[in-house]
Amino acid sequence: MLQELKKPSVSFYELATTEEVPDKLSLYPEGDQYSVDPTAREIVKQLEKLHWKLPGIKVEFWLSHEENPVPLSVSSIEGSNFKLLFAHRGYRKNPENRGAFTNLGVIDIPKKHLVLFDDFSGPKYLIYRGLSWHRDRKDFEEVNGHYFAYTGSISPDSLREYPDRLMPYLVPNGYANHGQKLMPWDQKFFMNRQVIEEINNWMNLNILKPLQNLTPVR
Repeated sequence: MLQELKKPSVSFYELATTEEVPDKLSLYPEGDQYSVDPTAREIVKQLEKLHWKLPGIKVEFWLSHEENPVPLSVSSIEGSNFKLLFAHRGYRKNPENRGAFTNLGVIDIPKKHLVLFDDFSGPKYLIYRGLSWHRDRKDFEEVNGHYFAYTGSISPDSLREYPDRLMPYLVPNGYANHGQKLMPWDQKFFMNRQVIEEINNWMNLNILKPLQNLTPVR
């Protein structure tokens, strides 16, 4: 929860030369492909209203390619129990803006990690299997025994995927799991939309609503 966070932090992505926190961004999340997209957009707007200065929340920005770069859009938002990464999604809706990394691409919340793609492939869904998520969470990209990976499929019994449509099921992905086997206590498959909606509900309850209850302070 947001009240658990303590250390204030606002930073800029990579080679930023500006030290100023932007009053207004140039680009905002505009996606509506997944139910988490409108929620992510509202989180960004609420943080902007709070001038990005919220104790315990770290915000990074994508910068313009100029001699004196300025923040264009949010790159990531991170707290003690979540991280949102804004990736290269949304260019199909706005192809002239292919350089804009504005829409939500990765969601990391307690014991769950979801990667979204623009063409409806996947998504990649990781379930934590370890004993200390706070200790192991930085290893989510390495499926190393702490996580078990599921990806989108047309069937609950095997991994079969069609392009340009959201698959109804999430099933174990042997390649992503590097040989890890489905254990008797593991879930055999998930309903794709249900997983995304559960994560969206978590974002609303644990990030957006607490932000909406805060008053901007200069």
